[in-house]
Amino acid sequence: MRTKSTLMTLALAVVFAFAAQAQRMTLTSGTFKALSGQSEVNLVYKYDGMKVGLGKKAVPEDEYIEKKKGEYNKKETGRGDKWEGDWAADRENKYHGKFEELLNKGMKGMVFGRNKSGAKYTLIVHTTTTEPGWNIPFVGKQPSLVDMTISLVETGNEGSPLGVMTLAGAPGTTYGYGDWDTGIRIQESYAKAGKSFAGWLPKKGMK
Repeated sequence: MRTKSTLMTLALAVVFAFAAQAQRMTLTSGTFKALSGQSEVNLVYKYDGMKVGLGKKAVPEDEYIEKKKGEYNKKETGRGDKWEGDWAADRENKYHGKFEELLNKGMKGMVFGRNKSGAKYTLIVHTTTTEPGWNIPFVGKQPSLVDMTISLVETGNEGSPLGVMTLAGAPGTTYGYGDWDTGIRIQESYAKAGKSFAGWLPKKGMK
């Protein structure tokens, strides 16, 4: 029993080490200096063109949904349809709120949120790739990974970004087997992304 527990602990440590090394943040154009002195910032989330999976195995989201929905419906009638609904609903119900929670926690004096159309600036958070990861009790787990592009624009003028950065490989996992649900893992990826972006923004983006 002790050997199994030790192996599970080591395996989990490897997962966290992998997750910590995977994330990369890069300013690809412009700057986020315009946010200096702002009290609130609007947030818009986009998923158009998103792929699901890792590397060359990643497929368009609609292809992934059809495959998973079909597999689940074969196992249990209606299960795939419910999964498809949850896949879409989790964005508003779980991911966006977690991203904002950790971003706001790290950025004191500036409030980021949806539906702040009166703010001078907007951040467009465009998720480009999602790897859902997996968690099989007593077998192992792989964290979810999310890639996104975050663009700063003047509200109402999305076609002319002032600054663009990419955040690649935001990991999502929890200790033990509490993240058996896909939505929970991906939610943690957005939490990690929000926290990391809050750390990057004043140190590099707004310099």
